[in-house]
Amino acid sequence: MQVVATACVYFRRFYAKRSFKDIDPFLLAPTCVILASKVEEQGMLSSTKIVNSVAVALKKWPFLNLDVQNFRPLVMQEAEFFLLEILDCCLVVYHPYRPLMQMWNDLASMYKDCRDLEELKSLSWRICNDVLKTDASLLYAPHLIAVACIAAAAVYANRDIKLWFAEINVDYEKVFEVQHMLMTMYGLWRSFKESEQLPAILEKMPKPAQTPSLNGSQQSGQHQMNMMPM
Repeated sequence: MQVVATACVYFRRFYAKRSFKDIDPFLLAPTCVILASKVEEQGMLSSTKIVNSVAVALKKWPFLNLDVQNFRPLVMQEAEFFLLEILDCCLVVYHPYRPLMQMWNDLASMYKDCRDLEELKSLSWRICNDVLKTDASLLYAPHLIAVACIAAAAVYANRDIKLWFAEINVDYEKVFEVQHMLMTMYGLWRSFKESEQLPAILEKMPKPAQTPSLNGSQQSGQHQMNMMPM
């Protein structure tokens, strides 16, 4: 989970600085996973397994018409160098999971007699996973995100833990902003029809410029990336 969370942050940090014209997001996603696995010391991922995983993932969206042959190891290696350059080699990411668990230990000691506390803990963990699908990790400190996840879980589960919230010292204005981002995302999910709306969105999305090249390996890379100078 740590690798996936770090990869999601890399992905958002890249596109916070650069455009979809610079690199295909369907190429950048597995590239972020490869880099995150190295940073989190999970070992080198097999290029073959990554390509196979991309092929399986693309089957979920048959309307994309993407050629898995474009996701070659050499192309992903080139994309990895580009990703490192844009991230300025600042690769350490602090996630809200650790403060979330620390807060839960404190919460559990205060509400020892509370039933379904484990269910509330599991719900807050799932909400913390959903935060990765927003920009909260780029804008707010991990402990604020953790508090927002616990608060959202308490609301969904209809649990009263106001006493615990009264004893912690955090900026609740920012906590409410994180909650607002989550509620906005959940509202979008309820109304979003992926099979109908996603193709139109991808059609409008800027595409990387395709530069003709005589070299075969360079050509495959240029079909995916427009390696423009900074």
